[in-house]
Amino acid sequence: VKMGLTRRQRENLSKTFLDLCKAVFIGLIITQIALSEKFSVTIFVVGSVLFLSFLFVGVFSDRGE
Repeated sequence: VKMGLTRRQRENLSKTFLDLCKAVFIGLIITQIALSEKFSVTIFVVGSVLFLSFLFVGVFSDRGE
């Protein structure tokens, strides 16, 4: 099933997911490393999974046809 997005819509979708990727990286991963006394493995793992998911969607949603 194709979503029927135009090239511009795919580019905007890609940019949005890459921005989410950056926000998750800064908000969850870097913060956990910087605040080592309150380090939570769960938050770090969830942040890493979200980061990789958003990165994957962001990169592959812009693969034009």
